[in-house]
Amino acid sequence: MVDEIDDAKRKQFHGIFLHPTIKAMHDLTPEDFELFIKYVFECAGYEVEYVAELRYPVGPCVDLNLYQPNAGGKRILKARVEVRRYAPNNHITLQAAREYVGTLHLAGAVHGYLITTSDYQQNAYIAESDAKGAVRLINGTHLMRSIA
Repeated sequence: MVDEIDDAKRKQFHGIFLHPTIKAMHDLTPEDFELFIKYVFECAGYEVEYVAELRYPVGPCVDLNLYQPNAGGKRILKARVEVRRYAPNNHITLQAAREYVGTLHLAGAVHGYLITTSDYQQNAYIAESDAKGAVRLINGTHLMRSIA
């Protein structure tokens, strides 16, 4: 399982973190983009577990688990994250967003983030609305603003 970020990647990720662009994120391999998002959440103070290789029913079928920071030594799961490095014109569909909502339900009904370098088809935001705050769809533009 590749879940550790070596010094060279950490330096590369830090550079993107300081000056985020869609191109820089999209130039990463899909696996490196997952690790970059892991790095971003670690910078935000979360304990992050890389679980991309653990597929259902063994694992949650997502890329990252986020644990509450400063939980007094307890490991409290706060969210599950699915990461998709897509080309700018390859938008995530309503069906794909709904599948992610279903994945979260199977993985224990925890809050989730679906993060992409591209965007979502307009009707995909229906899944976010239907999930009543349990799912956040984060496109590339929103991701860059959040990092900044």
